[in-house]
Amino acid sequence: MKRSIWLLLGLNAGAFLWIWNTYRGDGSPPPPEIQLVELLGSPNRLTIRSGFPAATSLTLSNRDSEWFLDSPAHWPASRHAISKLVNALRHIEARRLFTPEQIKANGETLADYGLDQPTLTLLAESAAGSVTLAFGAATRDKRERYVLPSFPESDAKEIWAVKDSLRQAASLPVSEWMERKFINLDVYDVRAV
Repeated sequence: MKRSIWLLLGLNAGAFLWIWNTYRGDGSPPPPEIQLVELLGSPNRLTIRSGFPAATSLTLSNRDSEWFLDSPAHWPASRHAISKLVNALRHIEARRLFTPEQIKANGETLADYGLDQPTLTLLAESAAGSVTLAFGAATRDKRERYVLPSFPESDAKEIWAVKDSLRQAASLPVSEWMERKFINLDVYDVRAV
């Protein structure tokens, strides 16, 4: 073989060993961004609480690939509303901003970001665990919302920014979460009746 082929094989082997050493599991937890995506990727149960001015709560659960509204009423969930929320959770665009200690050092508080009394709280439970997202005020450009996530094994708090479309998908009234069918019959069943 020519020397250039041996050189290319050696460089490929070196690149493989570097990648393998860099990315092999060392037992450390994944970065928070990856952990958030894993926890929100395929939720089995969602609890949405609206804080102010009136405290309301609703629970959605996934049973046999069908979503149901469990509280305040037992009813099949609207496929459009639930797919919009689940897709927003799967494709979340979140970025870490700062910790409460950093904003305190700047003379600010959680109230300046609307996170002292969140307007909306979303609890997502999946096979990987659960995560709570507390939504605060809009960012200065009004495209994102300040969010304070609570991870299962971490006491560290950080303020993040997420697209406002996630809050909009989660803040529907209860009537929008309910499937608008009273009797679930196919077309041929209706003709038979």
